Amino acid sequence: MPSLTSQQLAKYYNAYRDIEIIFSTDVVQTLNLDPRQVFIKLSNSQWPCLINSLSMSQAKIIIGTKSGGFPQLQQEKGCVNLRISFSQFSGSPISFFISAKLTNIAPYANSEELVIITLAFTQRPPDDLIEILGQYSDANVNAVQKKDERATISAETIHKLGLAKSEAIIVLRGATQQCVICDLAFSGARVLLFDINGPFKDKNVLIRLEFDDIETPLDLPGVIINISLVEGKKNTAMAMIQYAPNMIPMTYKIRINNYLSRQHRTVQTAEQNVPWFSATDALSENTTPESEPA
Repeated sequence: MPSLTSQQLAKYYNAYRDIEIIFSTDVVQTLNLDPRQVFIKLSNSQWPCLINSLSMSQAKIIIGTKSGGFPQLQQEKGCVNLRISFSQFSGSPISFFISAKLTNIAPYANSEELVIITLAFTQRPPDDLIEILGQYSDANVNAVQKKDERATISAETIHKLGLAKSEAIIVLRGATQQCVICDLAFSGARVLLFDINGPFKDKNVLIRLEFDDIETPLDLPGVIINISLVEGKKNTAMAMIQYAPNMIPMTYKIRINNYLSRQHRTVQTAEQNVPWFSATDALSENTTPESEPA
């Protein structure tokens, strides 16, 4: 079941309905697509295929011309069902069928044995797909528009981000050491460094973040753009790291975006629950007429 409200899902659907996401190896891994569980269903038979790209309105799939499903697909030219499955950290998959209609067939990369088929969805896709694709597109947009918005690290933030701990590994000047994360943003991080013994500004750096639900830590290369000693802490400095823009994992962007989006919704809900009254009301409630002098 999707974790978003119907209002949030509608917002994603209206904003990103036609955004096409190319399913590269990185995207497949980021979204946890299970390629072994992608099929097209024709009449009473299912045929395996590959997702080339996907949006909330259509899919482009790759299928072999020698596959039994290809001539059957050409013959029917009507509605088919596309079966897609995503893995979850809990172990249970998210699987669903989407009704679609064949709209185009074209050779794939000049191959005589593979074709790319465009399937237009005949109805709004399942909420699970809207959430998965919507979060991906939303993270890409906000990574640019809100690149410097920060999540201050606390016990609550660690839990919501899924961080394993507030410490991280940093690789600086070829040496590996621990640091403490102060905050995280789409574009960078602020960390506490210890045993400072030289100038580090403008030095290349790599920060390695560990998450509870990801087996392999995320490596984010960047550069230290500012560093200052912490008053009262010997050999301790606050370093501002700016990530290399083209080296930020999509998994990281989605995680930061989901956290910041939840924070925005919490603030908006709190503001909506504050009772409103006018200045005139306040004056009438709090002003007591003075009695006339005797």
